[in-house]
Amino acid sequence: MIRILPTDAFVFILVAAGLLFIAYARRREYWLTAWRQVRRNTVACISLIVLSGYISIALLDTVHYVDRHSGATLSALDWIAAPLRLQVEKTYSAPFARYQFSRSLLKPAQDR
Repeated sequence: MIRILPTDAFVFILVAAGLLFIAYARRREYWLTAWRQVRRNTVACISLIVLSGYISIALLDTVHYVDRHSGATLSALDWIAAPLRLQVEKTYSAPFARYQFSRSLLKPAQDR
């Protein structure tokens, strides 16, 4: 079941306003000329791609649903990153290390 939080509704209103502005700007020569200049600039195009990635992640984080198993409210981003959320990491000191250098308790060996 999808759950719409107040902050999500605000983001959806902003997205709708942005889409309305795009529809308005496509009919105005001033904005068309500005977008042609952006498309000719390589750095601006790369920046637009990076910004689109951040916006996509933000929009995925605004779509919430109630999990059937736990009853918790999760976002679509939580669902995509579920393996990262469900794994338990023992140490945060060296995430890319080959060997773990943390002490842990071992059960004593049973008498034989």
